[in-house]
Amino acid sequence: MTVSARIGCAIALLVLIGAAGSVAYGQPATRPSSKDHSPPGPDPETKAKLDEQAAALAKTSADLAAQQRTIDELVAREAALAKALEDGRKAEGELGKALEASRRIQDALATRLDAEHGERLTAIEQLATAASVHSAWPTVTLSGFLQVDAAIRQASDDQLRQSGDPLNQDRFSLRRARPRITAAYGHVGGIVEIDINTVNGGQVRPSAVEATYQPAAWLRAGMGIAKIPFGFEVEQSDRERLFLERSNAERALFPGEYDLGVKLSGAWKFLRYAVAAQNGEPIGEKAFTLRDPNRAKDISARVGVETHAGDATVAAGFSFLTGRGFHAGTPATKDVLVWRDLNEDGVVNTGEIQVVAGQAATPSASFDRFGVGADVEVAIDLHTSGKLMVYGEVVAAGNLDRANVIADPIATGRDARELGWYLAGVYEPTKLWAFGARFDVYDPDADASELRTGTVVPLDQKLSTLSATAAVRGEHGRLILQFDHNTNHLGRTMSGVPTNLGDDAVTLRAEVQL
Repeated sequence: MTVSARIGCAIALLVLIGAAGSVAYGQPATRPSSKDHSPPGPDPETKAKLDEQAAALAKTSADLAAQQRTIDELVAREAALAKALEDGRKAEGELGKALEASRRIQDALATRLDAEHGERLTAIEQLATAASVHSAWPTVTLSGFLQVDAAIRQASDDQLRQSGDPLNQDRFSLRRARPRITAAYGHVGGIVEIDINTVNGGQVRPSAVEATYQPAAWLRAGMGIAKIPFGFEVEQSDRERLFLERSNAERALFPGEYDLGVKLSGAWKFLRYAVAAQNGEPIGEKAFTLRDPNRAKDISARVGVETHAGDATVAAGFSFLTGRGFHAGTPATKDVLVWRDLNEDGVVNTGEIQVVAGQAATPSASFDRFGVGADVEVAIDLHTSGKLMVYGEVVAAGNLDRANVIADPIATGRDARELGWYLAGVYEPTKLWAFGARFDVYDPDADASELRTGTVVPLDQKLSTLSATAAVRGEHGRLILQFDHNTNHLGRTMSGVPTNLGDDAVTLRAEVQL
């Protein structure tokens, strides 16, 4: 029921009550008797009804007043809401104008950026058309590194060796510059790396050139110039190793670390393996670099494990090599007359003419050589204290030295036994700094001897080096300072007695990684 209906009902009720009163009180009164002079009143029943009606009327009036107040409040709220809606419409209109202006500005900026982007693309396309490198392979990577050394060595002298090479080693040198291109097309890949250095004069030579096929993680087949799979240090990258050079034994037995042949490698869970058949004449070998003078091939392999134990990573491996070395024969010579001016008078006298008999040619020959080794590496994550790596390796070989004291049992009449080992540690407190220490020993001939005053005595040919190094590193390079204390028993005193040759060295290396 609406408020107006309720008001109408209340008015009608009041009219009815008034009419009832008129009826009740409008009747002609009976004349009172002479004994009763008070006016007659309504009967109790009528009075009760009138009281009930009056109470209901009062209650209705109170309800009407409350409803009126509610109506007034609703009207006030409606007016306030209408005002708020009006204000919202005005604000919405202003916001719409601002948005429209913002859209116009954004459209203008977008048009300008599109124009500038188009101009840049056009410039890039013109530049690419003028000079660009194209490849049919989807993945081609160009990388590499550069190492420049400044060295001071105790054994340096301003003289020349009999070969003509300078004895001075206090010099600047380009140790390694190796641009590298790698490419992949599905399972097929390729690597081309060039080595540029000035160690023995300016040299540009191949370093790693290999065609590969890798259908799975456990099988990678390659053919070309690749690392010899032996031990830890030989296969360690030059750009990752903290020490400037490999240990004495590794450099003597595996000079240059690369050889030409075929290689299989892979990983399965914690197992690691690599096996290769190669020429046996590494890239740093002096006589027949990357060529094979005999039909036999060197077979080398390393089998190892790598696993995690808490914050430590442990790796270990066993390596072996078997192959055939080569002894070059000599050509035939003729008889030769030689004049020796014994009394230095410039006149040919009796007894000064000698005949050097000719020699028949001697054939070349091959000899067996072998090597076995074991290595272990432990890397520990110290969390906030940095990283620590401790590793070591031992190698025993026979007739395998190809760079230091070159083994040739056919020329010496006996086999040469080589033994080398090293122990190293690297600590990296932060990504910026790295510190390392290494001690290595190499004996090129455990059975060496010499004749002194008519007596054959053992000859100690061991080489040992204690290295201490520190490096400051950046995102794309390192600056390394290393001190090497070399113990070399090949030195001689003025009387010809073997002694330690002073050969300590300090080297500063600047390295940039591309």
